Amino acid sequence: MKSIIGVDLGIKIGLAHFLDNGKLLWYWSHNFGTRTKLKKGIYTILHKISSKSPIKCIVIEGSKIFGRPWFHWANKLNVPCYYVEPYIWREKFFGKKEMKSQEAKKRAIVYAKNIIISSGLSSPKSLNHNAAEAILIGLWGVLNFTEKEGVLGEKLFY
Repeated sequence: MKSIIGVDLGIKIGLAHFLDNGKLLWYWSHNFGTRTKLKKGIYTILHKISSKSPIKCIVIEGSKIFGRPWFHWANKLNVPCYYVEPYIWREKFFGKKEMKSQEAKKRAIVYAKNIIISSGLSSPKSLNHNAAEAILIGLWGVLNFTEKEGVLGEKLFY
């Protein structure tokens, strides 16, 4: 099995690690504090994941300025990295009323808790919107991944 990684970009990131069969292995959020620490942390994250299972793709959403280091390291590892706009992945999970940013973040937490439980992981005592959105972004990647460029959004390498 190969890995699909969902990332909610920022200094405070959310990260979700799925197998390509849809099973969520783990999720995480972390505040790197600075872009320098973020850049160093990305290599460590991707190296640890790729040492356990090959990465099929990385799907990211958020400010593209924070995406550049992800694209850089994905390119070094020869892994496709896709950028997806929030409205694209949210259409898969939310109704029109839930698409607004704050409502979407609240709903993402509810949906992500269900995904966590259905994957056999322990129910979280608390879950922030960064990790929750990363889970939904990753699941969207699992549901939509294809070898054809452009299906996920914008395939970018720097």
